[in-house]
Amino acid sequence: MFTNIAREDILNLYALYQSEEYDIFFRHYEDFMNLDEFSVAIAPAKWLVFPEGYISLIVHPKPKLCQISILIIKEHQRQGLGFKYMVEIGKYLFSNGINRVIVNVVETDLHTKNMCDKGGFELEGRHIFSCKIDGVYYTELRYGMSKDKYQEIYGG
Repeated sequence: MFTNIAREDILNLYALYQSEEYDIFFRHYEDFMNLDEFSVAIAPAKWLVFPEGYISLIVHPKPKLCQISILIIKEHQRQGLGFKYMVEIGKYLFSNGINRVIVNVVETDLHTKNMCDKGGFELEGRHIFSCKIDGVYYTELRYGMSKDKYQEIYGG
């Protein structure tokens, strides 16, 4: 299901990285990177590519924790796809040995914050001025959900 990202998809992601419309998703890459540097930066994640966007997973095996990021392409946003994929990914991760899922959200990203709240994620903390977008530092919010909480909300 999730794999290392293919070269064609790296090129597509790199084009999004260069677009100001996706600054929030690529917020941890403060300095401009060329394609080779970008390829190295995204390599640790496992990726799922689908027609409406991209999902990345960074798995931490010892605590059985997974950080997820969902990027929905602009023309497919505001259709409930982020929420749909968040629920489906939770089911996949929790049925494959993960005990906790986390999502980091820029404090000004009200849509994603609302999606996490609606989805049953709990606010666990704040990373003060942890990311930089267009020269301005922002605080990130860390949301988390345990396997037990997921099963309580969504079943099985």
